[in-house]
Parts: sequence; structure tokens; C-alpha cells
Amino acid sequence: MNFDTWPTTQIQPRDSTCTGCHRIGVYETCGQLTQWATGLAQPPGANALASMYPLSHSMPPYHGQTEASWNVINGPSVAAISTCCLDPTQPSCNASQIERYLK
Repeated sequence: MNFDTWPTTQIQPRDSTCTGCHRIGVYETCGQLTQWATGLAQPPGANALASMYPLSHSMPPYHGQTEASWNVINGPSVAAISTCCLDPTQPSCNASQIERYLK
């Protein structure tokens, strides 16, 4: 597969619990992956348990938090990412190009 045509813009909102581990691209990660990992949406084919906390939230893995704690700790980061996905040109999104590696 040739990846030369894939989008290369990433967002890095400040103080994000998500971007401490992940590079958030404005294509798939903004599209559905962020929503699936944070309980905002369930992947197609998921069973009923996927809509109930904690199984609805796969990030961060093995977090062991109550839903209320998860929302306090990670909710602002998810909100910032969601906002940046809608408009990555906002200054708070710190959008940049992912460097392409040539052979």
C-alpha cells in the first residue's frame, strides 16, 4: 500500500492526557478512533457491554477509575481534541505536519 497520499496533519492540544502517548491525526483518529476509545461512540458490531462504563472506554488502558473520575481527568482532553478535529487551524490545537520519511 502506498501511504504517500494519506493526510499528515496532527494536532497537539496543550496539557492533553491523550497526546502524552498518542499522535492525533486529523483523519482516522479524529474521525472515529477517538470516539470509540473514549465512549462517545461504539464500534460497529460491538455488543451491549461496549456501551457501558468501564468497557466503553478503552483509553487509557487499565485505568481503574470511576466514570466520574475519568470524566474529570480525561474529559477536558477529549473535548479539546474533538474541537480541534472540527477545526485544526485553531491556535490551541498546535497543528503541525507529520514528517514523511523517504526511502
